[in-house]
Amino acid sequence: MVLNRLIRSVEFSAFAVGERLVERQVIPKGQWYDGLHPLIDSDEERVRRGVVEVRGKLYDAIGELEVEWLAHYDADGRLFESWEWRDGEETKYAREKA
Repeated sequence: MVLNRLIRSVEFSAFAVGERLVERQVIPKGQWYDGLHPLIDSDEERVRRGVVEVRGKLYDAIGELEVEWLAHYDADGRLFESWEWRDGEETKYAREKA
């Protein structure tokens, strides 16, 4: 039995330098994927708010954890590395250096 009430939701926290919490939200899964959240979808918004890290969890249709992730952003708000944990597997993504 799943007691988590976060059904089809994304829970995330954004942090500035020094792990200062900038924002914590729970949003519908559809809003996450549709590009409707500026903090997640806009480099400029991350720079404006000083976000350098986002940690999140995505919950499925019955409230079970589907995926967990950690993302790091550079001074220009661009993603430069992230980790994802799904089904006991860890995947690391890294932007290629210019």
